[in-house]
Amino acid sequence: MNSSRLKAYSHRGKTYFSWSPRKLQRAILLPLMLFVVGTIISGTGAWWLYNEIEANAKVDFQRNVDRVSGEITRRFSQPIYGLNGARGVYAANGHLTRKQFYAYVASRNLPVEFPGVRGFGFIQRVARSQLSAFIAEAKIDGAPTFSLRRLGDIQYDDLFIIKYIAPIENNEGVEGLDIGSESVRRDAALLAINSGKPTLSGTLQLAQSNTKTPGVLLFVPVYKSGANPTTPTERQALLVGLLYSPIVIAELLRDIPEFMNGRVDIELFDSLQDLSNKNLVFDADDSKSANFISNKKHDDEVIATRVFNSINVLPLPGHNMTLRVSSTPAFEELTQRYTPWLLFLFGLLLTSALVLLIRQQVSGRNRAEKLARNMTADLERLALVAKNTSNAVVITDINRKIVWVNEGFERITGYCQDEVLGLSPGKLLQCPSTDQHVVKAIKAALNAGEPFNGEILNCSKSGQEYWIELEIQPRYNDQNQPVGFMAIESDISERKTTYQRLETALRENDALLSTLNLHGIISTADSAGLIIDVNDAFCNISGYSRAELIGQNYHLIDSLTHSSTFWQSMWNDIANGISWRGEICNKAKDGCLYWVDTTIAPFKNSSGEIERFISIQIDITANKNQQTNLIIARNQLVRAADVAELGIWTWNIPEGTFTFDDRMSDIYELSAELRNTSLPLNYWYSVIHPDDRADVERAIKVALNNGSVYRQIFRINVHKQVRFIQSTGAVERDEKGTAVLMMGINRDITQQREAENILQAAKKTAEEANKAKSEFLANMSHELRTPMNAILGMLTLLRKTGLNNKQADYAVKSEAATRTLLRLLNDILDFSKIESGKMTLESIPFDIHVMLRDLAVILSSNLKIKNVEVLFDIDPELPQFVEGDSMRLQQILTNLGGNALKFTEQGEVVLFIKVLKHDSHQVTLHFGVRDTGIGIAPEQQERIFSGFTQAEASTTRRFGGTGLGLVISQRFVALMGGALTLESQLKQGSLFHFTITLPLSSSSLVFDNELPNTLAARAQVLNHLHVLVVDDNPTACDLIKRMGESLKWKVDVAISGNQALELMRQQRDNGVSYGALFIDWQMPGLDGWQTSKYVRELMPTDSVPVIVMITAHDREMLLQRSEEDQALLDGYLVKPITASMLLDSVIDAVSERIQPNLSQPKMVISAHQLSGLKLLIVEDNLNNQQIARELLEGEGATVTIANHGKEAIEILGAMPTSFDLVLMDLQMPVMDGFNATQYIRETIGLKALPIIAMTANAMDSDREACLAAGMNDHIGKPFDLNHLIHVIRKYCGHKENSTTVSHASLVSFSIERESIVESTGIEAKAALHRLGGDTALYQKMLSLFAADLATFPAQLEIEIAKGDNLSASRLLHTIKGLAAQLGATELSLCAGQGEILLNNGSTAEMTSQLLVKIQNTVLTVQRDIVTLIQFLSAESKGGISVDTLSMQSFELEINNLTLLLKNSDMAALGAMNQLQLNFGQQLDGQLLSLHEAINQLDFAKAIQLCERLMENLFNQRAKKL
Repeated sequence: MNSSRLKAYSHRGKTYFSWSPRKLQRAILLPLMLFVVGTIISGTGAWWLYNEIEANAKVDFQRNVDRVSGEITRRFSQPIYGLNGARGVYAANGHLTRKQFYAYVASRNLPVEFPGVRGFGFIQRVARSQLSAFIAEAKIDGAPTFSLRRLGDIQYDDLFIIKYIAPIENNEGVEGLDIGSESVRRDAALLAINSGKPTLSGTLQLAQSNTKTPGVLLFVPVYKSGANPTTPTERQALLVGLLYSPIVIAELLRDIPEFMNGRVDIELFDSLQDLSNKNLVFDADDSKSANFISNKKHDDEVIATRVFNSINVLPLPGHNMTLRVSSTPAFEELTQRYTPWLLFLFGLLLTSALVLLIRQQVSGRNRAEKLARNMTADLERLALVAKNTSNAVVITDINRKIVWVNEGFERITGYCQDEVLGLSPGKLLQCPSTDQHVVKAIKAALNAGEPFNGEILNCSKSGQEYWIELEIQPRYNDQNQPVGFMAIESDISERKTTYQRLETALRENDALLSTLNLHGIISTADSAGLIIDVNDAFCNISGYSRAELIGQNYHLIDSLTHSSTFWQSMWNDIANGISWRGEICNKAKDGCLYWVDTTIAPFKNSSGEIERFISIQIDITANKNQQTNLIIARNQLVRAADVAELGIWTWNIPEGTFTFDDRMSDIYELSAELRNTSLPLNYWYSVIHPDDRADVERAIKVALNNGSVYRQIFRINVHKQVRFIQSTGAVERDEKGTAVLMMGINRDITQQREAENILQAAKKTAEEANKAKSEFLANMSHELRTPMNAILGMLTLLRKTGLNNKQADYAVKSEAATRTLLRLLNDILDFSKIESGKMTLESIPFDIHVMLRDLAVILSSNLKIKNVEVLFDIDPELPQFVEGDSMRLQQILTNLGGNALKFTEQGEVVLFIKVLKHDSHQVTLHFGVRDTGIGIAPEQQERIFSGFTQAEASTTRRFGGTGLGLVISQRFVALMGGALTLESQLKQGSLFHFTITLPLSSSSLVFDNELPNTLAARAQVLNHLHVLVVDDNPTACDLIKRMGESLKWKVDVAISGNQALELMRQQRDNGVSYGALFIDWQMPGLDGWQTSKYVRELMPTDSVPVIVMITAHDREMLLQRSEEDQALLDGYLVKPITASMLLDSVIDAVSERIQPNLSQPKMVISAHQLSGLKLLIVEDNLNNQQIARELLEGEGATVTIANHGKEAIEILGAMPTSFDLVLMDLQMPVMDGFNATQYIRETIGLKALPIIAMTANAMDSDREACLAAGMNDHIGKPFDLNHLIHVIRKYCGHKENSTTVSHASLVSFSIERESIVESTGIEAKAALHRLGGDTALYQKMLSLFAADLATFPAQLEIEIAKGDNLSASRLLHTIKGLAAQLGATELSLCAGQGEILLNNGSTAEMTSQLLVKIQNTVLTVQRDIVTLIQFLSAESKGGISVDTLSMQSFELEINNLTLLLKNSDMAALGAMNQLQLNFGQQLDGQLLSLHEAINQLDFAKAIQLCERLMENLFNQRAKKL
């Protein structure tokens, strides 16, 4: 702006403002004067009124202070009167007993007379030397439990002990307290004694108070009667004791009237100087809280905010306290300080109203004049701004032609005003780079007469492009008609360039941050070190979420690995703006440590202050761990070399020198001058034994040439002594592969070599002895087993002949005796195997419940006639299938159980199995056998685990036995990973127990190509069965009850027959009955037989429960009972029993009731499993020849006998293709079995002919020798016939249990019947053809299949839910085969698809679809099976005859049956039999499916069949009508 323009502008400004001072005088001065005078008058009146009110308030507050001070002093002094009264009693009597003292206190109404006082007490000063006498006296004086209590550890010569205090209910545990052991109480007591005046103690917590409420003790001294001591010494000498009162300050002062009316706040301090909270003992405005002390701050600033407060010293008895009283808001409200303010405001408002009225009149005219001048000035200023602004201003006409531009336009564009007048700005300034979308937007806005704001790229006169920020506004005339446009343009080229650079920097920064976030662990902290941001990698490695980290200090992940000096050094660097880098060990949330290579960079703000720190870390945990492992490995190597006495040597190959460490120097016994120096190679060679040097040189040469490890054992000569050295070394090579260094170790093995020589000699001797023993045992085994084999075989054949009962009994007992001898021999052989370390255990799946069942039979047979019960205590959680050596486990339990029975004359033997731990892979079991026998003395308990030893010699004579059973069991348990332990006391019985872990079987056992049902699955049909157990033995009752409850039965217990009958009467009267009854045979009172008879007489025929007799007697005892007695029972169990036996007894009994004919004994007919086979038996013993011939011919085989090996090769040489298999004995005259087998294989050339060894030798070495000689397998004598048949069929290529089915003619139906069959969707014709046209068999199989389908979908869903696809696939495979066999093709295909799906892996959605499809298909097939069974029954017997059926009676019985089924009542079995009897013939087999379902106890399916049967009958009757 030039000077002329500035002057003109200044002149105009001066003219414009020249009127202001005069106008201000007129418009402001007069109203202002009036306002000031009115305000002064109003303020003076208000101040006078305020001073009057304040003076009255001070006087009122002081009165409150005086009353509070007096009241507090009075309350603290008031208990003195009560204590003085007690002192008067002491003065009159000289001594008070406890009873007298309590009577005095009881005569005073303490809560009324002395509020806040907990009671009155008497304290006696006792010299420490007289303490025992004092306590004894106190106990005699009505306090037998009186004892001394202390408050501190300081020991004084005298004690101040509370002898009496009453009332006792408020002061429990105080009597006997030595108050002198605590300084505050002691000082107050001494002050009272020395002064002779009542004295308050300092503030303390009362011993009888259960809260931390402040209190004091008030002491009044009592002196001897008639005495008037004047000095402290006299008072000490004449002291009788101290009367005292415990006072709770809050209770004493809680209801002070001045506070209760809410006008003042009272605070009492136990200090004259320090009025802080630590000395505050009472605060009235917090007296409603539990501890009567305010939790609020009571510092000087808080007190100062109150209008009035007063601090006074209270002269209390023997102790001064400070009282602070302050006014409360309630007091302030009564003061009415607001009145002066109301007066002042009223005067001020009146003055203001008058001033405003005058002001309005004066300024009205001035405003009008000012408005006109302002408008003129605004226009002038706007024109000046438009002309002189640095922005470009362009004004166009309505046709958008330039009519005026300012200097800013000329400067930015380079065009002068004359050059642009009349031109269009767009055509003049726009260039090819101009954004056309912006140009179109400008045109659209201007055409619409609207403003436009935006940015556009233009081109100047010089051709340089520049960016402008553009604002275009339309112009209007006075008639509001458009006359043109005005544009204001700002040059933003520099800003645009900056933005573009910033965007580029941001993109690069984002790329850098993304890379860092991807590969780095990044966190940001503020200047105080608190975390404000972290990336995902930080969260992942630390284990903390972002929410858990934000706002936390890095101490959260501190592993405490680094010292404080480390952290201080790091902080000093980054706090001074220096970047820091180092390795840090942090701790994750789960406690794991991790290492990070860390760089921390401080970032400063514009002021140069650090505002945040950024940490970039890289995970180096793996490297750190590797370094740590290397260090550990190196240390371990050094320690190992030191421990193993290894000498380390280094050979510098180019220099030809050796370096030894200290251990090497010791081994070679180097002199001092040769140690720690390089030794020439020739020196080392010189000490090597001449006979070994060539081998050493050769080994080193091989290592150098081949790169292999050098290993050699050689001798050295050291000081005329020969030492054996074990040497090892490795070659290091340079980059060219040249050997430059060899490092290795030497170990002196001289002593080891000497020991090995000794051991070799001892081993040779032992092997020769062991070989002799093995040969002896083998020969003894053969010589003993051969005649026993003959005896057992003959007895087996004998029992097949016609024998009378006595002869059969003799044969059975002879066989048992022979097997006992065999078991003794087996024990000796087992012991021999164990001793020689050749005993190995099998690990095969087995059913542990089957093993227990077999064990029960063995133990019950050992019971004989003893009055002993054998019981099983089996954990319900015991898995059914495990893996292990079941035979050896059963042998252990048999030995332990047999020993327990042997040494127990009466009582019980309990075998228990407890599950200690059970997971998805294995189970840990605790086995034990507990008896009530003779017990074992402690000194004998170790001896019984020695071979051929019993507890004492007399035991062997009394009970017999070899003494091998326990030692064999102990060794077997050890092989299984356990330890057999004994706990025993003489005449109290013994407990043998052990714990082992067995793997769970990965798949269930398969018997006859079928998977057995688990115990839980079999028990499911009898869930909630109500049973009664009757046994006089509490242990047996408890065990059987727990077995039943494990089967989900409801079990009641009775300890006698009479109690059992009473329980059954109660059940009968309540309309229910037991489903099963388990009765012990021998009981006091009514025995098991009598109880069973009364039960059958008591209960209706159709409601009699299943009765099972449980006893320790064997079945021979049962056979001795009359047929009438035997008919009382449905089952019979011999102890010990398992839950499985319990369940089977009920199921068998129920089946017997439903189908009694099925339980009739049948003759066993041989299946001729070896029919058509030709066998050659090579055996020299005539008895064995006869046994083998008759047994094998009985199975259909053709048998040829050879008496020895030579005869066998002659037969085979003559007829090489005439035999399917050879059974070969080993030890025979002329030629033994080994040589015969080798000749058959090599000379005759019969390499494919199966040869099975049959020998009495049972050692593992014998079996290995058989296989090495060319035999296929090995069978020990005496052999088991079934096992022999199995092996023969196996090697002859015959499948097990093969059967031949005769094919019948094709099944056909009438056209009408054909349509009915086809409507079911089951291919019945094809299925019947596969079954040989056996319709009855087909119906039964359909019924059984329907029963399987009832639980199949649920089982499948459970297996899939558990994730056990293998079991689910197996289940589908089973259903697929059954469905295909019976003609349910659609279900078979569906199950097959599911099997493939599960085997190949499937998604959750696919599995869900599979379950739905199978469930729908199963429902359809179930309906079709019911229809098909009814049709086949009608086809064979003529269908349902509704006319001959009494619908009313049938409906009545079927409804009754349905009700029983819904109630799970076992009486449904009898109802079904009655229904079959009444309507079976009329319905022509239509009750078959229903009968089958109830027979299998599938009550849910039976209910459905009942409803469907009624529906079909009604439909047929409706059609006829």
